[in-house]
Amino acid sequence: MPLILVVEDDPTQRLGAIFALKKAGFDVIEAVNGEAGLALIRTLRPDLVVCDVVMPEMNGYQMLTSLRNDVDIADIPVILLTAMADHTHMRIGMTSGADDYLAKPF
Repeated sequence: MPLILVVEDDPTQRLGAIFALKKAGFDVIEAVNGEAGLALIRTLRPDLVVCDVVMPEMNGYQMLTSLRNDVDIADIPVILLTAMADHTHMRIGMTSGADDYLAKPF
């Protein structure tokens, strides 16, 4: 079963994403910010990361940049999840190395 990491600081959004993914049959782990997410990525190597952009400690763009700069985990796909759905933010996410961009609410 593929393992998906959900990195989201808002508990309601995080639980909603986890519920939907588990209902679809995926194994899901969670982190509350980019720093905690990056630590889990390094230890558990999930098959996919779904990551919010605006978070404390380390935001989604920073986490993504760190991930892409680490050769051991750089190949893990990342979908950025955010309420900032304008093209400027999407462009930043994609040039940072995101594999896709999903706008909230989803």
